[in-house]
Amino acid sequence: MSDTETATRDIWRYNKTNDSWTEIPSLPGISRMGVVSFVIKTKVYIGTGYDLTNQYNDFFIYDLGTNSWDSLISPTEEIPIRYAGIAFSVNDTGYFGTGYSGDSLLSDLWAFTPDYCTNIDGSPDMITFKLYPNPVIDILNIEPLNTKEIGAITILDMKGQENINKRINGDKIKIDMSHLNSGVYFVKIITNNNIIVRKIIKE
Repeated sequence: MSDTETATRDIWRYNKTNDSWTEIPSLPGISRMGVVSFVIKTKVYIGTGYDLTNQYNDFFIYDLGTNSWDSLISPTEEIPIRYAGIAFSVNDTGYFGTGYSGDSLLSDLWAFTPDYCTNIDGSPDMITFKLYPNPVIDILNIEPLNTKEIGAITILDMKGQENINKRINGDKIKIDMSHLNSGVYFVKIITNNNIIVRKIIKE
């Protein structure tokens, strides 16, 4: 989208079949560099970035089906402005984080669905859970701190593959992870009104 010294708005689509690039409608708003992007189904989410003066935490939505930009995702005060971060998607959830905010390096990671965005490390005004131990060797304990309305828990690996998927209803949950390979996993917790994602390490 840009080099390290120029802010731009042009976006290009790559066609693997004929090895060609086609320019699509430009990103709305201000030209910028250092943006992040991820794909959920038929929509591309592009946001954050730096216009050589200001940094941003907003996102725009590109619809592949209509070849047009949809509404702006309003930023929240909880998400720091940033540029040069990272982003990826797993199933129907996009993740973005790290990068620079001002002159400071960030180490945060956020999970986003079309209806919900949360810091993977949690937020005090949302439903929270205690996961332990982390790193985990065999049994992962999941303890709700301010709700009992847990509907399902899914354990996903870095490729987005579901390794464990359980419907549950209880105050405290124990998940046997002894059969999983060592590595980084994401715990997706679904309640009546929220989707919370936590990162854990399996030893």
